[in-house]
Amino acid sequence: MNNVIQLADLVDLSYLQQMAEAHYRTAGVPLGIIDAIDNSILVQVGWQEICLKFHRVNPESLKACEISDNFIKDNLREGEVTRYRCLSGLEEAGFPIMVGGQHLATLHIGQFFYDDAPPDRKFFRQQAKKYGFPAKEYLKVLDQVPVLSRERVDTVNQYNRALTNFIVSQAEQSLRQRRTERELKESQEYLDRVIENIPSIIFVKDARDLSYVRFNKKGQEYLGVSQEELLGKSDFDYFTQEQSDAFKEVDHEVLAKGTMVEVPEETTQIPNLGERIIRTRKVPVFHDDGTPLYLVGIAEDITEERTAQKRLQQLQSSLKNIIDSMPALLIAVDTHLNVTQWNRRAEEFTGIDANTAIGQPLAVCLPQLARYDLTIRNTIDYRRPQTEPRVTLTNGGSEQVTELTIYPLDDSPNSGAVLRLDDITERMQVERMMIQSEKMLSVGSLAAGMAHEITNPLAGVLQNSQVLLQRLDPRHPKNRAAANQYGLCPDALTEYVRNRKLDQISDSIHQSGHRAALTVKNLLGFSRRSSGAFSSWGLETLLEQAVDLASSDFDLKRQFDFRKIHIERHFVEDLPAILCDPSQIQQVFLNLLKNAAHALSLTEEISRPMIRLSLERGNGFVQAHVEDNGPGMSPETQKRIFEPFYTTKEPGAGTGLGLSVSSFIITEVHGGSLDVRTAPGKGARFTVQLPLHPPIDHLGEDD
Repeated sequence: MNNVIQLADLVDLSYLQQMAEAHYRTAGVPLGIIDAIDNSILVQVGWQEICLKFHRVNPESLKACEISDNFIKDNLREGEVTRYRCLSGLEEAGFPIMVGGQHLATLHIGQFFYDDAPPDRKFFRQQAKKYGFPAKEYLKVLDQVPVLSRERVDTVNQYNRALTNFIVSQAEQSLRQRRTERELKESQEYLDRVIENIPSIIFVKDARDLSYVRFNKKGQEYLGVSQEELLGKSDFDYFTQEQSDAFKEVDHEVLAKGTMVEVPEETTQIPNLGERIIRTRKVPVFHDDGTPLYLVGIAEDITEERTAQKRLQQLQSSLKNIIDSMPALLIAVDTHLNVTQWNRRAEEFTGIDANTAIGQPLAVCLPQLARYDLTIRNTIDYRRPQTEPRVTLTNGGSEQVTELTIYPLDDSPNSGAVLRLDDITERMQVERMMIQSEKMLSVGSLAAGMAHEITNPLAGVLQNSQVLLQRLDPRHPKNRAAANQYGLCPDALTEYVRNRKLDQISDSIHQSGHRAALTVKNLLGFSRRSSGAFSSWGLETLLEQAVDLASSDFDLKRQFDFRKIHIERHFVEDLPAILCDPSQIQQVFLNLLKNAAHALSLTEEISRPMIRLSLERGNGFVQAHVEDNGPGMSPETQKRIFEPFYTTKEPGAGTGLGLSVSSFIITEVHGGSLDVRTAPGKGARFTVQLPLHPPIDHLGEDD
């Protein structure tokens, strides 16, 4: 493709020829315009025959003309005249025609002679001989060359300068127009390529009758109709009446409002495709005077997109239902430990809904997990699941033991992790119950073996302690006779025994043996069900008897008297009697009272030690509460308080079987429950709950 621009491409040369001829008729000065690229003559008027018939015809002399033409072309300066004498001896002058910085042509005047420098005829005769011109004819045309004054030539050059500027102006205007047209054409071609290759459906309608004036390639393929078939047609030629009316209504709305209107979703019957979901945007195009010219529409088939969205929504809904239905707390976090998933169980536990939690730091939504930040980050960084077997969470004042499992998500940089917290509180309780059951079985087996080994020597201790008390009694005749036999005064011996507290020591031996016998009896209770008969008893009576028994207890080492403890009673009236083994229930109450007294003896900070007793009735059961204002228990002690052989007393002060035996009597023998509520510094409250009518398998053989 030739991109070289010539003057003939930009200016009407015929018009310039007319101007040159008019100028020649007025001024009589020859004029010509020569192309700067190929030296072709574009305009000429008044050129002398000496050049036309001789100099530019002969090949040798033409070379001299071309040398002269190139000389002036090479020495021209924009806006200035260049004067020169050609190699053939004629005077000429020239102006460069510069367009866009490019030399397109040269405006010449000549050929002529100055009146102060007439032609040298001798030179021309020699030139005729040199080139073989006929001398007579050659000199004849030489005489026809005009002779001009320098003033006249200057005047003509002023005109020629103006003419040159006019030509340049016209050429530059034409050049700009050509460039604009070319750019417009290129822009139109580019726009056409974009429109034709864009993957959306693009159509243009005439604003007057809404007929199609353009449909891009995608639209033609979609409708299965060519551009030629579509032109001049309307929606009514391809769609149903109802659908076409809907399109027309939107089109009128667009043209009336003068702004874009979007139809985000509409179901359309497409020929050969059937029912499709289309999203359309329509915008008007106006004339400069505001008159609507066209309506441009961009349409996209979003059937697959909507189908995929619907499936995704169904999948998300199903997945959310699954996650929300899980009993565990499920929480997802990103790499910055901000919440990205928060299931319904997490909402219920924390009281924070998912919309509030998502996007918030985990430490803000569930501060109790803040200490596991490093563990979670390590899981994300090293892509390995981790488990924390015991994580205690506080909810509404109660503790919940959970198992925390942290799973890393996929390998993408912004993946994060999923946290699952399973409530294992009941499982741990079951485990503790199983452990305790195992211990109880072990104790039962141990008790059965120990009973026979302890019973015989214990019977001897009790019998001999009783005999010792009898033989120290001065009222017995045999004791007085034996004392007199050895010269001892019975009354003095009696005073010695009292002074040395031998009677108390003997009584203590007897009581200790009796307690040991009771311990053996309790151990036997673990290995077999009591054969005692159940009978109807009031708990108030049994509790008062236990208080009386406890009041007779006195700790020699601690010098602690149960009678110094203030006893409060809160008994409901008309409390019904229950079926029970009275001795066993009395034993339970006595153990609870002794434990309370022991706890009160451990501190001197209590100004008024107190035990509060209360009885109340429930639906099918009665409850007895034994509550003290002592030092209370730690959580660890509370968990193990009913385990066999577990005790907080110093060595020798207790066997660790009192509460475990009491629990066995209430739960296994009577089908009730024994619980404790305590806290450090808050005392302890034991609750005995017994059914009014225990199940048959809890009744004795005689009932």
